Amino acid sequence: LGDEARMDAEKSLEDSRTGHSSAWAAFAAAFSLVFAAEVGDKSMFATIALAREYSAGGVLAGALVGHSLATGLAVVGGSALSSYITQTTVNYIGGSLFLVFAAATAVGIIMQEREA
Repeated sequence: LGDEARMDAEKSLEDSRTGHSSAWAAFAAAFSLVFAAEVGDKSMFATIALAREYSAGGVLAGALVGHSLATGLAVVGGSALSSYITQTTVNYIGGSLFLVFAAATAVGIIMQEREA
């Protein structure tokens, strides 16, 4: 799924550069990318755990609002930053943050193992 989503996103970017973009193409690219990224993600498992403890309707509503707000912030922020930084810079920042979070997770696991 990841490669398909990446190819869809790259095609969407190419279409926007050549003037062939449309609202439907943007929707399809965003949907496929977000869906592929979220299936099996930690947030999905957290939502499953919440649904076990609370009402399904309440969890669904909360998850939809939370994800919508987070995605809305990403869209607004990305739109505002696009005139100041390049896609390459965004990739480096995202990759660096990913490594920082991975290191923090690894340190947390090691510390828990030492305490046990």
